[in-house]
Amino acid sequence: MGTESRKQQLNVLVLEGFILVLVVMMHTSAPKFVVVPLSYGIPTLFFIRGYQWKERKPWEVIRSRIQLIATYYTAGLIGTTLFVIFSPAKFLSHKRLSYFLNLFVASVSKGDEIAVIVAPIWFLATLFSADVLYAVIKNRLKNGILFSSILLLSILIRPFVTNPLFFRLGSAFLGLPFVELGYRFRKRGLKPNVFWLLGTFVVLLLVSFCNGEVSWYTHDFGNVALAYVGEVAMIIVGVYLGQLLTKSRLKSWLEKIALNALFILPYHGVIGVLLAFLYLPFLESLDMVQVFVSKYWFLHFALTMAVIVLIIDHLPSMVKRVLVGDLRLIRKLLKTGRIIDREDG
Repeated sequence: MGTESRKQQLNVLVLEGFILVLVVMMHTSAPKFVVVPLSYGIPTLFFIRGYQWKERKPWEVIRSRIQLIATYYTAGLIGTTLFVIFSPAKFLSHKRLSYFLNLFVASVSKGDEIAVIVAPIWFLATLFSADVLYAVIKNRLKNGILFSSILLLSILIRPFVTNPLFFRLGSAFLGLPFVELGYRFRKRGLKPNVFWLLGTFVVLLLVSFCNGEVSWYTHDFGNVALAYVGEVAMIIVGVYLGQLLTKSRLKSWLEKIALNALFILPYHGVIGVLLAFLYLPFLESLDMVQVFVSKYWFLHFALTMAVIVLIIDHLPSMVKRVLVGDLRLIRKLLKTGRIIDREDG
């Protein structure tokens, strides 16, 4: 890695948009050879948070990131309600009420305790908790040794944190080293070159073959040491590809994807499932739909992304703001309501 000038800093919007597209791909019945290496990509989103980090007090971070919580519960309630009402009985592994309770505490151990169509919202809770934890330790632990000790502890205890804990605090704590990596990456102006890309890509493939799929959702990491290696390799691969994409015609499109992350992350599963149901009239049963989607996953992925882009471009802004629980909209409506009450009074 070489030193990079200030003008050539990483375009994190392009990288985030790229990662979001890969997330959608993973959730459209992609085959194992695609899913396994991509499963090491979650820490790249922690890395992006660190790269963007601005020194603030914990309460300021809470105030600026509380929208994540609003979106988590708004999208989660909408998706869970649709799931428990319309899903065939064979897709309901738990009592309907339990899906809402598990959504409330934002903690799962097996993965099916949350409505599958909104399962990706777990990362909104994780990201909020990670941001707050990182802000707390950076503000409270001014001593570099103590700060480094906390990060080292996060690395060492990972094999024992087998449950995400309440509001994904376990996942958030494990993600702190990757936030710090992003922070240091920007401070030092580092830039991976093509040799790093080729080397880390080979490492990622080897780790994927040896360690298999990992899951931050349920904390299934396999060999933790290999998982760390694969995740760091994925970060370097992602950063390099992000640099290439910044110079491509996809730049503005990926930036648009990133800017609509609060809508795409919680609703891409809902969109994918609704599209799958549209195939039903042309096939014999839901089982046949599942077989079709698995076999032609790349077509289902392309159609899902196309519909997502159409929604982003053409769905009224007010509707999108309601669907993500936009707090600015809520405050505006409350303020308008108070003005009307005073006028009526």
